[in-house]
Amino acid sequence: MSAQRQPSKRRPAGSTPTTGKCSATTGSTSCSSVRHWHALHAIAAIEAGADVDLQKPISVDVIEGEAILAAARRHGRVVQIGTQHKSTPHLIEAKKKVIEAGLLGRVGHVDMCGYFHMRANGNPPVQPVPDFLDYEL
Repeated sequence: MSAQRQPSKRRPAGSTPTTGKCSATTGSTSCSSVRHWHALHAIAAIEAGADVDLQKPISVDVIEGEAILAAARRHGRVVQIGTQHKSTPHLIEAKKKVIEAGLLGRVGHVDMCGYFHMRANGNPPVQPVPDFLDYEL
């Protein structure tokens, strides 16, 4: 997928080994590879008949995310996105003690906060791929 959008059309040789990691006993796999390979590995696992536990970010763009969804629907597989932060004990306890207990009252508006100010703003300029980059890994 992402290789098709690259000017060179090349893709790394080791980008779809996930099928070999699919558990024969559970029919599932966990995709926790390098971020830009998550979609490739997830789709390969889905096509091999596995349910997938996919770590975030699931893809580098919306197109890849939609391709994962389409593959899961086409093959009737389950894809779970790793959101471990939601399942940490202190957050579960806080949800019970504060939210479910009604201590917040009626919530009429929510503002989300992120540490985006720590990231670089804008997009870096497009640069040619270095000749020394080994796509064959």
